[in-house]
Amino acid sequence: MDGVRSYWDGNKLFSKGGNEIFAPKWFTDQLPKGIALDGELWGGKGNFEYTCTTVIRKRPQNDPVWENTWKDISYHIFDAPDSEGGFEKRMDFAKKVVEERKATSPILSVIKMEQCKGPDHLKKYLAEVQRRGGEGVMLRESNCPYKHGRSKTLLKVKPHREDEVKYVGRNFEGKSLICEAYVSPCLPED
Repeated sequence: MDGVRSYWDGNKLFSKGGNEIFAPKWFTDQLPKGIALDGELWGGKGNFEYTCTTVIRKRPQNDPVWENTWKDISYHIFDAPDSEGGFEKRMDFAKKVVEERKATSPILSVIKMEQCKGPDHLKKYLAEVQRRGGEGVMLRESNCPYKHGRSKTLLKVKPHREDEVKYVGRNFEGKSLICEAYVSPCLPED
């Protein structure tokens, strides 16, 4: 999904960077009170810009135009941070939470997951995701504990390389950045 990563602490939504996301009350009323969830706010396939614009916008909660922009946004869960146990148990808990709210929370769902059976299975699955217009897949280590932020138990797999840089410092005037280039790991060709 190409949306906005968001963390529901049981009361409020937050961005990956920890900034509060101001969603309309009708939206947050559909999320489970007192239960932390990690997921993706999504406005549909091909609507990344719309989703970002909607989610990042800070408007008063009583503005009908602002509230209407959220009508196509849904929340797709991929973890339940405060639930007991490893990843699979947390996902079982998340599925139960969503199932209990199915009739009253149409914006809420759990992301479909499939166990990877090896490199050939991964390549085939990745090709199918690409065929449907997806960017890549996320691999999660089985039975891992929840960790907020980047984790060695979660790997993004894409079929191509992306150049990334590491910040080293600023130039002598302080007006530009000095970076070192490196290439992130990707799925091997064979």
